[in-house]
Amino acid sequence: MRFTVLFSFLCLTLILGCNKKISTSASTSTSETANNGVTKIVAFNEVASLAPGETARVEKTKAAVTFLDVASDSRCPRNVNCITEGEAFVMVSVGGGAPQKVRIDVGLKRISRLGMEGATVEFLSLNPYPEAGVKIDPADRRLGVRIIKSSKM
Repeated sequence: MRFTVLFSFLCLTLILGCNKKISTSASTSTSETANNGVTKIVAFNEVASLAPGETARVEKTKAAVTFLDVASDSRCPRNVNCITEGEAFVMVSVGGGAPQKVRIDVGLKRISRLGMEGATVEFLSLNPYPEAGVKIDPADRRLGVRIIKSSKM
C-alpha cells in the first residue's frame, strides 16, 4: 500500500513537472520561429529584394519591413492578351507590427506605401513575373522594397 501511494505521488509530480516544461518550451519556440528569417541591413532609399521571411532594416532605427507571403497574384502572364494588367497582393509586417496586405501594381504607375515611425516603405515589385503555364515556386518570390526616411525622426 505504501509503495502504491509513493508511486502515485511520484507519477503525479512527474506529470505536473512535464506540463510546466512543455508550456515553457512552446513559448520559446514560438519566439524563435518568429525571428528565424534573415535580416538585411539597408540604407535609406536603397532598394532591397526580399525573399519570403526576410526583413530589410535600417541600422540604428525602428524602420523595418518583413516580407511574409504572397496572398494572391492575378497579374497577366507575359505574351498573353488580358483585359486588365492584374495585380498581386503580399503580406508584410512593417516596423514589427501586425501583418498587413499590400497591393503590388504592374509597373511603377502606382506605388503602394506604408508608414511607420520615422519612415515610409515603398513596395516596388514582385518577381518573378508570371509566365503562361509556368508555376512559380514560393521560395523563388522576391519583393522589391525601399525604405524612405521621414522628415520627423
